[in-house]
Amino acid sequence: MNKILNIAKINVLVLVCVGILVLTGHALAMDYAITNGAIVQGVIPLTKAESATDFYKYGNPFSASGDPEFGTVSGVGFIWLYENSLTGDVSLGMIFDKPLDGSGGTAELSFSGVPSSGFVEVADDPPAVGDTFDVTHGKWGWEECCTDGGMIGGLNGTWEITLSLDDATGVDEWYFLNGPSSASPSWVRLDMSERLVITAKKSKPIVKWSQLPDMAYGVNIKSVEQEPFVADDWRCVDPRAVTDVHFWGSYIGWDPGNPSSEPTPGVSAFVIRIFSDIPAGADPERRYSHPGELLYEAHIGDFVEDYVKTIVHSDGTKEHKFSYSLDLPEPFRQEEGTIYWISISAKMPQESKFPWGWETSNVHWNDNACRYWYNNQYWQEIKPSLLPDWYREIYKTVDMAFELSVSQPQPPPPPTAVKWQQRPDMKHGINIVSVPNPDPPDLVSVADDWLCFTGSPVTDLHFW
Repeated sequence: MNKILNIAKINVLVLVCVGILVLTGHALAMDYAITNGAIVQGVIPLTKAESATDFYKYGNPFSASGDPEFGTVSGVGFIWLYENSLTGDVSLGMIFDKPLDGSGGTAELSFSGVPSSGFVEVADDPPAVGDTFDVTHGKWGWEECCTDGGMIGGLNGTWEITLSLDDATGVDEWYFLNGPSSASPSWVRLDMSERLVITAKKSKPIVKWSQLPDMAYGVNIKSVEQEPFVADDWRCVDPRAVTDVHFWGSYIGWDPGNPSSEPTPGVSAFVIRIFSDIPAGADPERRYSHPGELLYEAHIGDFVEDYVKTIVHSDGTKEHKFSYSLDLPEPFRQEEGTIYWISISAKMPQESKFPWGWETSNVHWNDNACRYWYNNQYWQEIKPSLLPDWYREIYKTVDMAFELSVSQPQPPPPPTAVKWQQRPDMKHGINIVSVPNPDPPDLVSVADDWLCFTGSPVTDLHFW
């Protein structure tokens, strides 16, 4: 028996692998941005393979102070997002001043919009020292020996947090640190007389392959774990991994009074399988193309089911169509230019009167869909002759409705670190003539000074 078709024997091994994959889930692919006065820009969390507590390094090596990898600066307040690359956990951090700089200070911040999952992950200093810090308000005071600040954890998911500076002494400048580098992030100058709004939104999926449903003449084809389950082919045109699957279907024979509000017969989980391709003519027993080796399998009980529309076919049959969206527990990595097959089947009780059916598409690509029969252990080509009369009158092929997408956009190029920044005065500023001096010829007439915080070289110059 060809290993490629022996699904029953493969299931045990694959299920064990999927169970392990589910346990190692990371945070959703997110887009982060800040708004502060005239500044509106996307930002990236500082990223490192350690917890936020370890990254902040409170009390090590300086007593009652933090020492994050990017360093501290006298009289400067830093705010940043942090992601633990081992777990995907996201935190919001802040630190003020520099230890042993000869001066202390105070800071008071208010927070709104912290989600219910938020908590104080790092307190610099503990409440016993006199500082107060929770997810709504922070009030700090420090001597010349120390820093102050902390981190708020539990920020996976979507949220919008607003920071307002109520009062500060000893901190003259504020910067938002933009990753992903945790050692040399870029600095975004903040105006803390304005509110700082930080947002986290789920990245909009990028569709890699799309075969939309036929909402006029489409038919649902039974696809359940008991058998048969249906598969269709696609070609990888984008090498990024598949992270999301979207598809359409309905419950065969189910006709409630109001499908948009009544409980559906119910699917406990969907099984997503991905196979290699056996092209037409390559298999002497079946001349049509069909799925080959099983490459991926996931049993997913966390999905979204939304009622879309009811259509009435020419024979009076009603189909109440639903859309489905789910995230793969582990992305499916593919090779550009390669043809694959995806199967989608519903897990339902054996005695269910209304089995789930996968919806057909009016978009045709390559070859007909197939369905797998456990008892006979073979892939059957689904031809229009196997479907209702109204379908055969219109279509000569059979294709299924699904979309494959990636929720993580291509990463932006590494940001250039801003070493020093003095923005123009766009209200009262004036321009000063600055032209080469004839003697000596390389001397300019206007100059200004800056303080070097890091030893990295200057590579870019921007001015107004």
